[in-house]
Amino acid sequence: MHYVNPFAKPGQWYRGNIHTHSSVSDGVRSVSECFEGYKQQKYDFLVLTDHDVVSDVSHFLHDLYQGWIIVKNSKLSLKAIMDSLIRGSFHCTQGPEIVDFRLEESTAPDTKTDSNTSRRVAAKFSPSVSVVFKAAPRRGKHIRAHENQFITEVFYDLAGGEKYVRLEITAPDGKKAWSQPIVFRTV
Repeated sequence: MHYVNPFAKPGQWYRGNIHTHSSVSDGVRSVSECFEGYKQQKYDFLVLTDHDVVSDVSHFLHDLYQGWIIVKNSKLSLKAIMDSLIRGSFHCTQGPEIVDFRLEESTAPDTKTDSNTSRRVAAKFSPSVSVVFKAAPRRGKHIRAHENQFITEVFYDLAGGEKYVRLEITAPDGKKAWSQPIVFRTV
C-alpha cells in the first residue's frame, strides 16, 4: 500500500478551474472576460477547454464560479499545477473546505480483524451536515449531523478489503467537497 497525504506535504493550496469554455466554442464569455471574471473571484489559475479537456464545467452564466479544484504545491506555475494533479494533491469543492484527510495506523490489536495493526481514515473539514466515506467494494459510511448541529471531524474504521476510500462532505447550504481517494494496493 502506498499513500502520500497531500495535507501533510509542505506548500499551500491554490484555487483554480480546469474546465471552462469561452465564446470561442460554446461558452458565453469572451476569453478575456473569462480570465478577468475568475481573477475577480480570487481564482489562482484557469484552464480554457474550448472543446479539446472537471470541477466547474462553465458553459453558461449560472455555472460560473460554482465549483473549483484546490491544488497543493509550493509555488503557482503550470508545471507545479500539473505535478499536483499527477500526484493526486488536489480536491474539488463548491465551497466547503477539507482541512485534513489521512490514513492512520496503530499497532494496537484490532479485535475486528484479529490483526496487530488497526487502520482508520481520519478527516477534518469545515462545518458540515453530512459526511460520506465512499469505499469499494460495497463499503462505506454515511454520517448525518443532529438537527442544528454540525460535524467537523470523523473517523472511518477500515474493515479490510477496501480498494479505496474517499470523502464527500455537505455544508449546511447544500454545497459539497470531494477528496481524492486513498487507494489501497496490495503488493
